[in-house]
Amino acid sequence: MLIILLIIIILNIVLYNPDTFDYYYLDPQKMGLGLFHYFTNGPSFLDFQSMKSYSHKETVVQPEPWDSWKKGWLSLIKSGESKNITITYNNFETMPAGTYRMSFAFPGIDLVKSQKELVLKDGRVWMGGAYVDKEVIVQI
Repeated sequence: MLIILLIIIILNIVLYNPDTFDYYYLDPQKMGLGLFHYFTNGPSFLDFQSMKSYSHKETVVQPEPWDSWKKGWLSLIKSGESKNITITYNNFETMPAGTYRMSFAFPGIDLVKSQKELVLKDGRVWMGGAYVDKEVIVQI
């Protein structure tokens, strides 16, 4: 008997803009997962007992040139607004059931060459980041 486990990780993220102005953020749907992965390594899981880590196997797509970004990758989040973002990682390493420390960083743009790049016609480019570091239990 052959058993193949396919592990799919689905992240549901809520971005909230508490500021008085609108922001543009990197949108994984517009960029594609490979390019989004260039700006963040995606979720990773660490098993403290074995000290083994697990991550998704994504081919990184590097922007050309490497230190650039495009407005077409961005979506606008208005002042006071929340956005629900779902990211599906369907090529994840197989990991055994257990307790893990999961880490994930939702990136802002830090490849800014000048302050002029940050202010667009109807919003500002978000340079911040949102970070999650949480204990999770994986059940098979």
